[in-house]
Amino acid sequence: LMMKIIDVAIPRKDLGLMLAIISAYLAVSVGNALMGNITEYCYSVIGKKIFMDYQGKCIEHLYGLSGDFYTHMQSGEMLTVLVQDINTVKSFATNTLFSLASDILMGVVMIVFLAFLQWDLLVVMLLFLPFVFAVQKVFRGKMMKKSQDMREAAGRMSSLLQDLTETS
Repeated sequence: LMMKIIDVAIPRKDLGLMLAIISAYLAVSVGNALMGNITEYCYSVIGKKIFMDYQGKCIEHLYGLSGDFYTHMQSGEMLTVLVQDINTVKSFATNTLFSLASDILMGVVMIVFLAFLQWDLLVVMLLFLPFVFAVQKVFRGKMMKKSQDMREAAGRMSSLLQDLTETS
């Protein structure tokens, strides 16, 4: 749009075209902001429903467990795992699924567009893609390990804090 203003509207001194382009830009910006807010609202509603349902089922399950389970499990660690798992499920069900669908659609559109625009660049990009996936796989494994370590450390801290507050 900016190119049209600089290359066409200003040299021709066409105020009507410039106003039309600026109006289109503003409409796209307002539409983008509006869609962002609608998406966030949907994420919030879906996330809240999933959070409440999943949390209720987890708590019901915990109430049904025997006392022997609780003697062998640190409650702080259990609560940390429970909260983190619920937040992970909530995040996956809202942001991750919608982002995945959006990214797949965007990828398909970009591949089709690039195939029509410059097919040789598409071939180079597709040849480079396995390398990117391999690097991603390596780092995903390392990040999952670190995430698990942090989760265990947070559980131990929660248990320690609970033990300290109970003895005080």
